[in-house]
Amino acid sequence: LGALIGYLVGIEIIIVGAACMAVGFLYNGGPLPLSRTPLGELFAGGFLGFVLVTLSYYVHTRSLDPGAVLIGLPSFLLVASILTVNNTCDLDGDRAAGRWTLSIVLGRRGGELVVYLLGAAGFGLALALGAVGVLPRWTMVPLAVAAILAAREYRGMHRRGYSHETKGPSMGSISRVFLLYTVAMVSSLAISLIFS
Repeated sequence: LGALIGYLVGIEIIIVGAACMAVGFLYNGGPLPLSRTPLGELFAGGFLGFVLVTLSYYVHTRSLDPGAVLIGLPSFLLVASILTVNNTCDLDGDRAAGRWTLSIVLGRRGGELVVYLLGAAGFGLALALGAVGVLPRWTMVPLAVAAILAAREYRGMHRRGYSHETKGPSMGSISRVFLLYTVAMVSSLAISLIFS
């Protein structure tokens, strides 16, 4: 499928796709996997959030504009938060295995704080993009509802704490946060296309 899209859109898609595959490999493979370093969240969020959103826009429009690039940033932050929840829950095991993740560098409380900051920044940036007109202004309504529902998930994670024992429920919560954001964005953009 990737080769077909590359053929239809252009060689640049194949180049970016190859870079994504390389980062995917380097995340878990190679002599020093990125997942074992404090850079794991940056690369995973950057490629799974920002690059793939921007690439999808480019495939559909054959162009890039600053607004399209900005729209990928909230996804970057929220994908990075998924990895941070995982690494904060796995902190003890990762430390014993010789990993040096961001959560290990910052400690459990620091990792927890990063989870909340990434979530607040992701939703805040998306709302700001609606406020300044990069996204349709009424997009702020479903995003605000999603943010309120996401806050309940964050409270649940805080109440449970971040440990190996709470990893399953916490990963479920952060996945629901990302799903809420995604549904709010996709439904807003779909409705704006229908009524534009």
